[in-house]
Amino acid sequence: MNEKTRYRKALAQRLKQISILVVLQALALFVSSGRLDWIEAWVYLIVYLLFILSVGIALRRRGGGTELMEERAQAGEGVKEWDRFLAPLTGFGGILILIIAGIDDRLAWTGRIEPMLQSIGLLMVIGGDYLFGWAMVTNRFFATVVRIQTERGHTVCDQGPYRHVRHPGYLGLILGGVGMPLLFSSLWAFLPFGILLWAAVLRTYYEDRALQAELPGYAEYAQRVRFRLLPGIW
Repeated sequence: MNEKTRYRKALAQRLKQISILVVLQALALFVSSGRLDWIEAWVYLIVYLLFILSVGIALRRRGGGTELMEERAQAGEGVKEWDRFLAPLTGFGGILILIIAGIDDRLAWTGRIEPMLQSIGLLMVIGGDYLFGWAMVTNRFFATVVRIQTERGHTVCDQGPYRHVRHPGYLGLILGGVGMPLLFSSLWAFLPFGILLWAAVLRTYYEDRALQAELPGYAEYAQRVRFRLLPGIW
């Protein structure tokens, strides 16, 4: 299979997965809220689509995107057993935020919060997407699930955001998760955010431990970059 055919196949697989995810998010928002004229929901979906598009363009320009798309399109061999539970739980927490936010909008549990707080929430969602995308574009081993990608020559990434924290992808996920309830004007949506936060922190802990034990050079990298998620804290 030549490179062009391989790229098109990997792209088709990823587009299928992304399309399913976008549809799921749209259904979670609009079915739970019971309306299609929810501005915040459309803003969220547009931001997400722009994020996907920008990451795709960046990967294409950088090169090596084919392997990363292939990796993210399938779980691969050697997935850590704990991540077979935590990876889906992280996604479930994100979808549940949208569902609770939609129900809150329909039943007016929270009511309207200050527009400034909603704007801050939107900026956090955009910032979280940017950080997550930056980590993905920088690290060609940025997989959907945790595994040591021996067959791809897995090496330590210490560039870009990885110069500051060891797991910037999870940090971006958490940052966006904090922003979503604010954007949707739903304080109740912070409850399912707790699921996402718990799963992301556990994944950070277990992934870091696995990388230090199994990936050559990672222990030395961990000595240089001391913090997993938050500089100066942890």
